[in-house]
Amino acid sequence: MFNSNFKVIVSWFFVFLILSIHGCTPFDKNEHGNPTGAIHQQGTDNSHTVGSAKVSFKLLAPTQKNKSEPDTTIYNGNLILGNIRNDRANLIPYAKAELLSGYLSRPDNQKIEQVKYASVVDSSITIAFNGVVSQRNVIVRLEFFGCSIYGVKKFEGEAFIHNAEGETVIFLHTAKGAAPNKTTDGRSLIEIGQPNSLGRVISGGLTFNDQGQPIGFSYEGYLTNFETGQNFFSRLGVGFNHFTYFNGYLYGAGGQNVLKISLTGEIVATYGNSLEPRNTVSGPLDSTIRFAAIDGICSWNDSLYVFNNWEQLVRIQNEYANVLFTIPSSYHKGGSILDNGDIWLYLSPFAVYEKQAFRVSNTGEVLEEVGFPNSDRPKSAIRYQAGVLFACNKGIFYWDGYKTTEWVSPYLIESNGYVVPGDFYIYKNYLGTIYVVSGYLHKIWRLE
Repeated sequence: MFNSNFKVIVSWFFVFLILSIHGCTPFDKNEHGNPTGAIHQQGTDNSHTVGSAKVSFKLLAPTQKNKSEPDTTIYNGNLILGNIRNDRANLIPYAKAELLSGYLSRPDNQKIEQVKYASVVDSSITIAFNGVVSQRNVIVRLEFFGCSIYGVKKFEGEAFIHNAEGETVIFLHTAKGAAPNKTTDGRSLIEIGQPNSLGRVISGGLTFNDQGQPIGFSYEGYLTNFETGQNFFSRLGVGFNHFTYFNGYLYGAGGQNVLKISLTGEIVATYGNSLEPRNTVSGPLDSTIRFAAIDGICSWNDSLYVFNNWEQLVRIQNEYANVLFTIPSSYHKGGSILDNGDIWLYLSPFAVYEKQAFRVSNTGEVLEEVGFPNSDRPKSAIRYQAGVLFACNKGIFYWDGYKTTEWVSPYLIESNGYVVPGDFYIYKNYLGTIYVVSGYLHKIWRLE
């Protein structure tokens, strides 16, 4: 048994609901059995061995900004929680935190060391355990009463305490079995694909074949149809970072080259020259074509589009490459062509600006700008209802033309027990079916 020094701070920025909270206690009940009084760090402390390490974490919610507001939200670590909500009007929200020794993967060998409670006051809670013993693995479990995060009430995480004097940050994910795998507007996310022994399905992005089925590279490295399970060829020895299916071939792009690859793995053609990287000049798609630093490729309306050298968008149609625009020093990195032809460019991770997504004309003129919580950079985008869904590292956000709202929260997705779901991508086939990918979990979901 041991004492611990544990601090939890949860700070929420509300959008849909603003709470006015004065505190509660799990011990004092009204006639309805609900807490009424305030908690002041009550709980049990069964420890005998005193340590000196510190364990802490902070959970912050994304703010919702309209298009005229800069993003000034500050985050700690990789944690984002969605909007908190009252479950019952006559219950003042509070939180219960447990500190356990042991591992999440070994439920039969976990030991509760301390339990404490705290009111949710002024949209935050503070819970502290004193004297964490180092050189052991600890678990933190957090549960909300009278409130929830998009309906989720239980969170957990673990870490090995290495430093006896320093601070260890534990990143919490939704507790096992507590995530509904739904969007914030109630759509179900149905997992597809064939997981390997580690529960991993996919490595990278998605594209669609002629039947609208999702294809991409499995965690084992094979080009795979994730609906049928059919494997085509191994990616080993074939170098590219981006790919799209177009007219019966897979086009892979990366560095200074675009590869045209058959579904048997044969490289039919190579465009570009690694020894002569430069911006593209409009011309035939032959041995004279050049690219510099390709950071995206996609297909739309019988054409291929190549995002080249952070400055250019190149359209390839009928074996001819046409430079649509060049924006010197624009510092965009990749982008998306939506199913209505809208062009969106994404801000490079190395650039600093209050907006991170830009809708541009065919000549590169900026028509619309969107900012995201924590300046998160989009990875992909699709049209949805009357707006656009942007998939970012820490969530998927809906832009209605005026403000962004969270559409997929990492805490609505079932974790693998080790990481907070993230590194999101979103895709839509020509039939209108939507797929979501988490790069952290290596999983795929179909929206229903």
